[in-house]
Parts: sequence; structure tokens; C-alpha cells
Amino acid sequence: MNENLKELILQAVIKETGITREQIFGGGRARPICDARNMTMFIMSHRFGIGVNEISRFIFRNHGTVCKNLKSATDLVTVDRGYRDRVQRIINNITQ
Repeated sequence: MNENLKELILQAVIKETGITREQIFGGGRARPICDARNMTMFIMSHRFGIGVNEISRFIFRNHGTVCKNLKSATDLVTVDRGYRDRVQRIINNITQ
């Protein structure tokens, strides 16, 4: 997969959330950090079709963690309008 696309997605999430690259790749468990990390994975998977194994290598997480985080993000997109709107703004910034 194109590394530039993954980097573009990551930069769009950083711009929208204010969470740093180090925080997204790190082990922080504060809600804003987890949300940014999960949004990154969700957009890679659901909007751009990047596979779980490739996401896990990029984000430095194991396969099971990525699957769990994708489910959490999918659930939030379904029920939380603010989260969904934020994800859509990130996608719009990437595709412009």
C-alpha cells in the first residue's frame, strides 16, 4: 500500500485532533489519544481499504488490538454524532 496515503491520513488526523504522532503511536490511554488512534485506523480500513495487517505494522499494534479498535471506532461512528462528524471532516480534508 502507498505509504504516502497512510502518512496523509495520519497527518489529517493530527491536524483535526491536535494529538501528536508520538501520542498516536505511543501507549497513551487517555480518551482523546485513543480516539485519534482509532480514527486513524478506522479511516485507513473503512474509507481506503487498507488491511488490518498493514495497519498494525504502520501503527505498531498487533492484529487483535487493531481489530478491537476498529470495532470501537465503528461503534462510535454509529452512535456518536460528534465522533462521526469529526471522522467525516478528516476524510473530507484527505480527499480534497
